[in-house]
Amino acid sequence: MKPKGIFLLVLALLVFVVIIQNAGVASFNILFWHLSMSRIIWLLLFVAVGFAAGYILCSLRHRAGR
Repeated sequence: MKPKGIFLLVLALLVFVVIIQNAGVASFNILFWHLSMSRIIWLLLFVAVGFAAGYILCSLRHRAGR
């Protein structure tokens, strides 16, 4: 297995452990909205947004380099 694959596997395992340990309910007040959801859903959402942002930024930099 390549080092990049091992790194991604370890990173995914760490994200999984952190998500599983935060199973409580979290409430957020944003302006006039009150949002209550499981912390697992919040963490999964933020991890997905982070990966998507990283992917988009990487692809934009790759296109600019051509």
